[in-house]
Order: sequence, then structure tokens, then C-alpha cells
Amino acid sequence: MAETKPALKPEKKRTVRRIDIDGLRGLAIALVVVFHVFVGRVSAGVDVFLLLGGIFFFAPQIRNVLNPAGLTVVQSFLRILRRLYPALVTVVTVSLVAALVVYAPVRWSDAGEDAAASLLYVQNLNLTRQGDDYAAISADVSLFQHIWSMSVQMQVYLGSLLVIALLGSMYRRWPRVGMALLRVLLLIGTVASFCYAVWLGGVDQGANYYSPLSRFWEIGLGGLFGMAVLGRTLPAAWARLRWPAGVLGLVLIVATGLLLDGAAQFPGPWTLVPLAGAMLVVLAGNPVAERDAATTRSTTSGVTALLRTAPLQFLG
Repeated sequence: MAETKPALKPEKKRTVRRIDIDGLRGLAIALVVVFHVFVGRVSAGVDVFLLLGGIFFFAPQIRNVLNPAGLTVVQSFLRILRRLYPALVTVVTVSLVAALVVYAPVRWSDAGEDAAASLLYVQNLNLTRQGDDYAAISADVSLFQHIWSMSVQMQVYLGSLLVIALLGSMYRRWPRVGMALLRVLLLIGTVASFCYAVWLGGVDQGANYYSPLSRFWEIGLGGLFGMAVLGRTLPAAWARLRWPAGVLGLVLIVATGLLLDGAAQFPGPWTLVPLAGAMLVVLAGNPVAERDAATTRSTTSGVTALLRTAPLQFLG
């Protein structure tokens, strides 16, 4: 009689609920709106979004692919798409209808082309092909220009999913080896993308701003940072530092739009300023061990408490 093997149990889902990071998302979107509408400059909001996306993307996907009972790459992609696509379709549809009402018929074809590129997550490549400078402000700027960041994010997610699935499936019998290998590969990809962004910024800043290869390092840095610190209890000595660290991080994020020309300098080295700020804010929300190591102390003060307020939670 053939021996039956017990069914593999799916890995227990690991969740780290950080509502302060939801609030940081809310702050980021508020900065995007305020700086574009009232200041006329590029804020660091999108860059913070990309970093935070990486924090919550890479670690779960790597754990999933190393789990024999995990989701397939198609299932993982569809899961992401179900979360993001309905809102995208709504925004694009409403905007396109408004364009048909407001624009002259001669501009309808361009609006339709941009809408299609947005729904296919290639709007960043479409803007690069058209030679649209992100800093340009005129009547001819694409109605869907700002969807470029969603396109970049999805392109990075899909490419990363394929690479993680390909390599991770080879190391399911040795998950620790697979985890270490994929982390090293992520580090190499992040450094390579950063170097590419520095180089391309000096050659063609317009293309550099929209390129997924240039932007990958921001998402990759978030992934490396998230795997290193998210959910970790920090040493007791950090208790006195997290409040000023949160304030400094917030200042770096907000001041970026006032002091730096993001359209001309991002995603180059100066992008590290708001990203370092975002990482300091995330660190400020980590639990800190008591000196007797018997319990851990959570934080609800300073910037973390601000990010947990209802307005920022709503926006996040």
C-alpha cells in the first residue's frame, strides 16, 4: 500500500501592523498635493511612497516563494492587481470623461492614448517617448502625467516577482540559503540601479526621472531596510533617540520640497535625503526593549503619535 505524505501546511501569515506607516503614506500624498498645487515644486512624497512600497513588498514575496505551499507568481501578481487596479480604472475613467467634455476634439486622441498607457502601467514609458519633461507646466502636459509613479511601481513589482519566483523556486529545499541569496541579489540590484540613476541623470534627466531602472533602487532600499528593521525590537538605548529621530526624519521629508529641485535631481543621490528621513520616521515607531529585557515598550508619542491621528490615517 502506497504511503501517503501529509499535506504541506501553508506558512502562517506574518503581519506587522504599523498604522504609523499608514499615516506616513497619508503625509506623503498630502505633500504631493500641497507642493504641486500651492508651491509649484516637486515634493518627496512619491519617493517616500516608493520606499514604503519596497518595505512591504520584498520580504513577504521572498518568504512566499520559498514556501512550497505559497502562491504562484501569477496569483501574487493578481493579488497586487486586485488591490490597485480598481482605483486606477476609476481615476482614469473619470478623468477621461472630463477631458472629452472640456478638451477640444483635436486633443481627444492624445488623452485616449495617455489613458490607455496609464491602464497598461506604461505611462512613464509613454511620457519618455513623448519627451515630456516632468518639470514642464503648460496646456500640453499629459492629463495623466502623475500616474507615471504607479507605472514604475508596477513594472518593478512585476519584474521582481519574476526574478524572485525563478530563483526562489530553486532553493525551496534550502530556504535559509535562498533567503540569503535573494537578499544579496536585492542589494546588488539596488546598488546597480543607484549607480545607473546617477549616470543617466547626467545624460538625460527627463528619461532618468521616469525610468523603472533608475527608480528601482528606491524600492529596493525599502526592501532591504524593511527586512533589517521592521518588526524588530530596538535596544533600550534607542528609547531616548526615537523622538528626536522622528522629528529629524519629518523635517528631512518636508524640507526636501523646499530646498531641493526634485525634478532636476531625483532619483539621484539627493533622493537619499527624504528617504533617510522616512527611514528615521519608521525607526521611531519600532518598539524598544525595557532595560530589564522582560517586556518591550511601544511608542505612541512624538511623530509616531502624529502619524496615528485620524486625518493622516484617512489619507493613508
